[in-house]
Amino acid sequence: MRAAELRAALDRVPRVPLVDGPTPVRRLARAFADTEVWLKDDSSTNPAYGGNKPRKLEYLIARAKAKGQEVVTFGFESSNHAVASALHCSRFGVPCHLVLVRGPAGLSPADEILKERKLALVRRLAASIETVDDYKHAARVGTKRWLFGFGKILLIPPGGSNGLGTLGYVRAALELAEQVERGELPMPGTIFLPLGTGGTVTGLAVGLAALGLSTRVVAAKVVPGAVNELPRLRWLARRVGKLVPELPRPSLSLANVAIDALALGAGYGAPTGEGLRAIETAGATEGLALESTYSGKALASLVRMKGDVKGPLLFWLTYSELKETAPSTP
Repeated sequence: MRAAELRAALDRVPRVPLVDGPTPVRRLARAFADTEVWLKDDSSTNPAYGGNKPRKLEYLIARAKAKGQEVVTFGFESSNHAVASALHCSRFGVPCHLVLVRGPAGLSPADEILKERKLALVRRLAASIETVDDYKHAARVGTKRWLFGFGKILLIPPGGSNGLGTLGYVRAALELAEQVERGELPMPGTIFLPLGTGGTVTGLAVGLAALGLSTRVVAAKVVPGAVNELPRLRWLARRVGKLVPELPRPSLSLANVAIDALALGAGYGAPTGEGLRAIETAGATEGLALESTYSGKALASLVRMKGDVKGPLLFWLTYSELKETAPSTP
């Protein structure tokens, strides 16, 4: 599939303008003198709050606006998705209701402080917040709101990882391929990024395969359980295929994805030794701001596996620092 064909197919699905792209790429020569490692910096997808969520929310918010719906979505109290949803929905006049799960336990002191800052922000921006003890309870609350919303509720799963949100990273794969074509970086042999709810990894892998690229994706598992195992990711890819039927069917198989389960450590939100070392090195040598739940574990996966995979390597940074203040709504 040619790049122009993929762009035309994606452009048929409505989206709102959230991503200030393409996001920059650069070589991480100081941190990796012995290996060719590049950075794709999605921390700058949006000046208000970037990371991977704006790419998904472009499509999700567009759907809500088109149907006159309010958003109900989920996340831990530390959730980047909850922050991004509340902030970006408010900018487009879409009420966003959050169902937050307490925790997670075991956060580092720095991440515990960050969680409290996130909570302060969403309390200001969300239309409503309900806090529950676990995801099963959250799912019941969300389903009840959807059922009694009579078509006026768009229910968005954790991380924005449904078929529609996943399109954001199919488009990101196209963006990367065009940067390679312009000579901004070499074609990566292997891309490393975190694997949470699966939409980012699935969309990127589908997009790369649709373009006929041989790049492989190593997904650093940061959430336990089956929510991000390959069978569920392939289900998500099939949902993408229903939205964009022009995608070649082989691109939906995710044959280009490998999951690094060792990255998880003791569980979601629990720092790992290798992750903390990767964070320290990235900050000291490259000025990168990472955290221990997602980006630190993904970079640690790259450090551990760099000698065993095809290069050049690309670390896809999906994290965004929380700004001190959020902009007012337009």
